Order: sequence, then C-alpha cells, then structure tokens
Amino acid sequence: MVHLIFRKIPLHYKTGISGFSSRCIIAFVQVISIPLILKAIGVNDYAVFTILCNLIVWFNLLDYGLGYLIQNKLASFHEEAKKKEFVIKALQMIFIVFLLNILIVILFAHIVQLFILKNFPGVSQYIVLFVGSIYAISISFSIAGRFFFSKHQGMKVYNYQSIIWLLILLGILILTHLKISNLYLFLSVWLLPQAGGALYIFMRAYGLFNIKTIFTGINCQFFLFCIHSFRESSPFLFYTVINLTITGVDYILIAHYLFATDVIVYNTIQKAFVFLNTIQTSTLAALYTPISESYHQSDSEELLLNTKRALKSFYYTIGILFCMSAIFILFKGSVSKLILNGTIVLEPHFIILAFVLALLTLWNNTFVMFLQACNKSQKVFFPQLLQGVLNILLIVFLVKKLGLNGIYLGLIIAPLLTTVWLYPLIYKKIAMC
Repeated sequence: MVHLIFRKIPLHYKTGISGFSSRCIIAFVQVISIPLILKAIGVNDYAVFTILCNLIVWFNLLDYGLGYLIQNKLASFHEEAKKKEFVIKALQMIFIVFLLNILIVILFAHIVQLFILKNFPGVSQYIVLFVGSIYAISISFSIAGRFFFSKHQGMKVYNYQSIIWLLILLGILILTHLKISNLYLFLSVWLLPQAGGALYIFMRAYGLFNIKTIFTGINCQFFLFCIHSFRESSPFLFYTVINLTITGVDYILIAHYLFATDVIVYNTIQKAFVFLNTIQTSTLAALYTPISESYHQSDSEELLLNTKRALKSFYYTIGILFCMSAIFILFKGSVSKLILNGTIVLEPHFIILAFVLALLTLWNNTFVMFLQACNKSQKVFFPQLLQGVLNILLIVFLVKKLGLNGIYLGLIIAPLLTTVWLYPLIYKKIAMC
C-alpha cells in the first residue's frame, strides 16, 4: 500500500523530498562537525580547514558550465536514439574534462596558496595541491549527475550524497575519538568520500557507461563535439565566473584581510543558515527540469504553476529563517557554547546581517534558476556583472574599516542596488512571451 502511494507522488516532488533530506543531512553534518573538528585541530588549523573546504565554490569553474548545458540538451531531445548517442559522447567528454582539470590544478595550486593562506605561514606548501586534486575529481565527475535529473531521477543522486555525508560524519567521529589532530587526515575524511561518490555517479549514469568505453569513438568528430559543447556552455561558465564575484569572494577576502577567529565566526553562521535554506534549494533543484520542459514546450500554464511553487517555497523558507534567527539571538550564549565550545561568541548583529543576506541570496537564486531553466542565462549576465563589480568594490573598501561587518554589508548592499529588482522584471518579460 505504501509503495502504491509513493508511486503516485509526482517525480519532481519525490526529487524535492529526497533533495531536502539530503541537504538536511549535509548541512547537519557540516554544523555538527564544527565543534568536533575545532576541538581536535585548534583554532588556526580549523580556520585553514574552513578556507580550503570553501574553495569548492571556485573549483565549480572546472564544471565549465557543462552541467547546465547537458541537462538543458537532454530536456530538448525527443528521439531516444539521439539522446543515447549524446549521453555517451557527453560522458566521454567528462573524462577528458577530468584530465584537463588535473593539469590546471597542478599549474595553479601554488599561486592560489600564496594568496589565500598568506596569514597562515605554518601550513604545508602542498596543501592546496592536495585539496585541489580531490576537487578536480569531485567537480569533473559530478557533472554526470545531471543525467539523472534530466530523467526525473535526481533522487538517486541525492540518496548517494546522503550516504556519502553520513560516511564523512562517521570518519570525523572516528578521528576525534582517536584524538587525532592532523589537518591532512581531516581534509581527507572530508573530501575523499565526495570524490568517490562523484566517480560512482559517473559510472552509474544511464547505466550505459563502463571503463571499457571511455576511449571508444575518440576521433576528430568527437573533439569537434567537445569544442562545440564548450562554446555552447560558455554562457553558463560566464555566469559562474560572475556569480563567484558574489558568492566566492567572501572567504577569500576574509582569509586575506582578517584573522582565524573571523573565518570561524563567519563560517559557523553561514553553515547554520545553509542548514535552514534546504527547503528552497531542494525545491529549485527539483523544479529545474519541469520549468525547462514547460518553457521549451510553450506550456505557459505549467510554467506559471511551477513558478508559483518555487515562490511559495521561498516564502516558507524565509519564515523559518526568521524564527531560527530569533532563537539564535535569544540563546546566543547556549548556541555559542554548543557549536563553538564557548571559545567564540556569536554576536546578535552578525546573525541579523546573515538573515538579511540569506533572504536576498535565496530571492536571487530563485529567479536565476528560472532564467537558466528557460535557457536564458545571457539575461543574467549584465545584472550579475553589475552586482559582482559593486560587491567586490564595497567589500574591499568596507572590510578594511569595519572588519567582518564590512563583508556582510558589502554582500547586502550590492544586490539591493542591482539584481533584487532586475531579475523579477526580466523573468516576467520572458514568461509572458
């Protein structure tokens, strides 16, 4: 009976539920690991750990926008034979991307380390190379997860992710129980399962691919396919680059200008809010393909329905964020003791600023997803570019005068002046066409 009821649930709801569960598990592991790792390796090493783990947003550039391109392409195919041919070529291209990414990491790891870890001179000179190599595996092969979403089977990817993060938590608990304080070991336990999971997803994609077929059919026509794909994915890549001026500069500039305690305070608050953002982020991931299909099929009623679903989820999420922010402020002492072992206090004004930032970020992410699903990423470029440039200028100016407050204020003022009102106007025009 339960199985029959489950089968009647729409696929995008199944994906949303699975995604929500997975993101809750990920966010829970990230939050609960803070006091464990902080106690094990100390403030200085934990700050380094935080900076390196948050480099993932920059390593997303190694996706080259191919993930979004592949998902949109698959949504537009109507003939199964052509779709199967495209999938095989795309999976082969992902392996080539992996080799390219490893080379890029080797070439640039030392330069990156000199910039982001200049305030941490005691760190091993190979640590960014180590972390970057693992990220190259994770980002390259995780592109294959888009194949599952295109078939409304995104819940499989989310289930794999849930298992991976539970294994990560188990590894952290084992290291802390054994009283191990080695930074490399904690980074390995945190990153290697993610890389292994991405590789597993790659091998499982569509059930068509195996190690023997990686180099089958590699010829001039295949490389032309790769070049054409990179050209088509360039708008998505450009969007990612611009988006990094908004979502990626915070940790970089905190590490460059501020101190270990600032890194930890900022990371703790952001991870807590990411935990609370899971409703909206899961809904957006689940609705991406339905919105893309309804737009390409010119089904305006279905497009409007899915848009309303995403916006309703946004309002629910903001309500939850507001309630939890109030709890954090009222019980700041207990929260600080629970999460940071009482060594650092989370001040109320940081929590208020983080709430406002989360509200603006979720609003923008919602409309960016709408535009990307409609294959209108180019419409994002100019507003995002304005916000990104303004964001960097404000943060660099304010962080020198206001410290961590300057980071938050820069991240809040920039979207208020640009994208918060531009994105809805653009999407409304597209949806009405």
